[in-house]
Amino acid sequence: MLKVLQLSDLHLFPREGDGAGWCDAHEDLDTARTLSTVLSEIQRRGVDYDLCVVTGDIAQQASEETYRRFARLMDGVSTPIYCLPGNHDDVRIMRGVMPMGRVSAPGFALRDGWLLAFLDSSLPDEEPSGRLSASELKRLADLLEQHPRHQVMLFVHHQPIDVGSAWLDKIGLLNREALFDAIRGRDTVRAIVFGHVHQAFDRLENGVRLLGTPSTCIQFEPGRETFGYGAPTPAWRELTLHPNGAIETSVGWATGIVM
Repeated sequence: MLKVLQLSDLHLFPREGDGAGWCDAHEDLDTARTLSTVLSEIQRRGVDYDLCVVTGDIAQQASEETYRRFARLMDGVSTPIYCLPGNHDDVRIMRGVMPMGRVSAPGFALRDGWLLAFLDSSLPDEEPSGRLSASELKRLADLLEQHPRHQVMLFVHHQPIDVGSAWLDKIGLLNREALFDAIRGRDTVRAIVFGHVHQAFDRLENGVRLLGTPSTCIQFEPGRETFGYGAPTPAWRELTLHPNGAIETSVGWATGIVM
């Protein structure tokens, strides 16, 4: 049994105070503080996990200093921390800085009979939409061929399915069909876990669980035609992966946070 903690959409800045006023709905929002609050709440509740996966948008302002600051903020996490890029991240800088001790940006991990594949859907120049390159899709196909007996969970930043918000659905994974083609007939692929949507999402499609996770800072209001902020409550996702491929999951909310 493997227990995974997922964090997403941290939107960090290089230094304290850099992000003042970046969020028009919450001008005093400090994304480093909301991340620290989430980590403190996880510790207070005694959440048990074997590893942590951070599904992109670690940075709001990507720089070496931002990613080093992220590593410092994660000092209290004693497990491996696996990261993948989002649309606000600079994948070149991110991978150049990592690994930093327990923090790394690998393409995959093998743990307790599970293959965890970390996919890069980021596009250059902070394009909000995502796309899996031909080489990334080939890498995924190779991983599935090389580990046919492992249960599989895919992690990607951009959502590979419409979530019911018109503006968000336009900036998801643009070549989602290619992703589903890559896993078609692969009965061991149990779930695709993503960020980007800043809200909780859970749907079963053709035997594959699709799980969207809220942000560690601000959320988007679900079901909107146009952009809009939702609850300002930071959150995380917990996943328990069983050897037979079964998945238990829940979203934790750091309630009572004033921002």
